Amino acid sequence: MEYRNAICYSGYREGQDPRQGIYPSYQEIKEDLHILAPNWSALRLYDCSTHAELVLQVIKDEGLDFKVMLGADVAAEMSNPECPWGAEFSEETLEKTADTMKKKLTA
Repeated sequence: MEYRNAICYSGYREGQDPRQGIYPSYQEIKEDLHILAPNWSALRLYDCSTHAELVLQVIKDEGLDFKVMLGADVAAEMSNPECPWGAEFSEETLEKTADTMKKKLTA
């Protein structure tokens, strides 16, 4: 990939949370990307969730010249209470993650 001005992008507003299934709207993402487009030509997204799908759709629909570096969907598979940034998860959370991943793999 050629050199481009890049920025990490997450369009979440106050009260929006992917863990609760509350994502930025198409219109919110569109507004953000039109603000970023004059100065940035590459976006780094942190996950491959509904948010990322909407970002890609806005880029396509609006004909925006962004290259995208898409992050992986990293979810808790085990609890690690020694992790310095916090990685202690309940059994319920770990089971939910496992169920979600199984559904994604078989979809």
